[in-house]
Amino acid sequence: DFRGFLAEQSGISEASSFNSLLSDCRTFFRWAVKRKYLLVDPTANIEKRKTKGKIPTTISPEEAEKFLRLVEREFPAWM
Repeated sequence: DFRGFLAEQSGISEASSFNSLLSDCRTFFRWAVKRKYLLVDPTANIEKRKTKGKIPTTISPEEAEKFLRLVEREFPAWM
């Protein structure tokens, strides 16, 4: 099946890389089906892999204060 092909040919183990490739292939196959080059989209029943949620990056209170001073100085109309 196409899922096996994606895994074998791409050598992709990371979920985000797999999902990106799947998205690109899906775009192509949907285009091909719409223009009647293909009867079916082989990616239609393939689900994206689950990705690990990334921990959001935070800034320190000092960095936030520094940023606000910069905005005040450079873009006073925004404040």
